[in-house]
Amino acid sequence: MVEQLLKTSATRFVSSYLVLGCDVIICIMSFAIASLLRFNFEVSGIRQDYFVYCLSVVVSIRVLFFSLFRSYQGIIRHTSLEDVSLLVYAVTLSGAVTALGSLLIWRLSGQVHYYVPVSILLIDYFCCLVMLSALRILAKTLYWALRADNTGVRQPVLIYGAGEVGLLTRKVLAQDATRRYNVVAFIDDNPYKIQKVIQGIKVISRQDAYERYIRDQAVLPEVILAMGSVDGRQKNAITDFFCRFRLP
Repeated sequence: MVEQLLKTSATRFVSSYLVLGCDVIICIMSFAIASLLRFNFEVSGIRQDYFVYCLSVVVSIRVLFFSLFRSYQGIIRHTSLEDVSLLVYAVTLSGAVTALGSLLIWRLSGQVHYYVPVSILLIDYFCCLVMLSALRILAKTLYWALRADNTGVRQPVLIYGAGEVGLLTRKVLAQDATRRYNVVAFIDDNPYKIQKVIQGIKVISRQDAYERYIRDQAVLPEVILAMGSVDGRQKNAITDFFCRFRLP
């Protein structure tokens, strides 16, 4: 059932408005938590009308900046640092505008109830930013974990090259909805990279790859050459080495 669901959702994306709705709910929760922390969880110390006013101001301005930066329009399962950066910009600028705006209105009008306390805004800022980022990262991690753990035979893959091209190749294979790949290791000739771990995958030598994943294995791995720059002699040597084992 999980496999069928993942296949169905592979070409579908969560509505941007649903993401925005979740972001608004998180903003409300974050401000409520910040208020409780500010008053040491003494609910009696929080005036209901003042809380509702501050909450409406903070959330409204934050939604405005979400719309300006379009932080809710990214594809959740492909969340990247750029998406988190948009959240940082939106939350930071909205918090700054709220603090300066409420302070200015208070000074001009002389009405202190228009002022949103900076202490609450600071707590809300960190809570909101962490919760918004965590939601996206958790959703992304859960999606790819379910895809990695679904039933069926997965084709083992060795990626020759632990550089940028190799990492890009791994990402493409992980997002392939038509076949199941399991990248078991990176292979690299650089002795400084061998035995290191990149994105949870170990870097090994060519000989180690043979010992661990080729010799006496019932299912032989595919080897993908993913090197940014390689001369013809080196490429032929790599090809000749693995062709001896009749790899797929």
